[in-house]
Amino acid sequence: MTILGDIIANKRVEVERIPFIEDAALVNSTNNFITPFLQDYLGVIAELKSRSPSAGVIVQGYNPISIAREYVVGGADALSVLTDQLFFNGHIDHLRDVQRAVDVPILCKDFFIDVKQVRLARSAGADACLLMMSVLSDEELVELKQAIESLGMAALIEVQNITEVERALKLSPKIIGINNRDLKDFSMNTKNSVQLCDQFPEDVCVISASGVQQPGDVVSYPDRINGVLIGTALMQAENKAAFIKEIQGSA
Repeated sequence: MTILGDIIANKRVEVERIPFIEDAALVNSTNNFITPFLQDYLGVIAELKSRSPSAGVIVQGYNPISIAREYVVGGADALSVLTDQLFFNGHIDHLRDVQRAVDVPILCKDFFIDVKQVRLARSAGADACLLMMSVLSDEELVELKQAIESLGMAALIEVQNITEVERALKLSPKIIGINNRDLKDFSMNTKNSVQLCDQFPEDVCVISASGVQQPGDVVSYPDRINGVLIGTALMQAENKAAFIKEIQGSA
């Protein structure tokens, strides 16, 4: 089984323990996750995570609140908070704490396979949820996308190859994340998002995810890419705020 397969197998067990959040505990999101990426500069989704299967431990003494505040000082357009516990050492409480500490749109970065996860994410303050084409059937994608959007959130649909692009287009997506990392073997192709971005209509917001190691990496990105999601390199940067400012000024 691949790493991704292991993650999803565990997630199915984990979902059984998630309570169904009642409507009384839910309020529609008021932060539009897509709007910040419709400006005339390359937007930045700054990711918070303490470890990953590919990099191992990324940072010691992980403090989501202080990191989020530094990201916002740097001008991050949105944040991504890893909430998977077993493989990324995340937690839904990290998202909840960050949402209370800053006022920018927040993506709940997890492996969504069930509507219960969507409702839990919204109850913690998420403004967007990630939907991965690689782990969901077309029917599951439709159900989860409807659940996300019904709560005023954005469904960030992640694709990694042309087959997934073709499937995603049938969903009338509003925002797409093109992953430069193949989650089956965790190999990286930094040109993947550049090669696939023109497959989407102009009214679809396109985010390039993974692969940026330094601000200069985005200089060659085409205008069709509206934003970048940066995780490990940003988490390890000594001056996170300066890293973000340089990204926004490089493209």
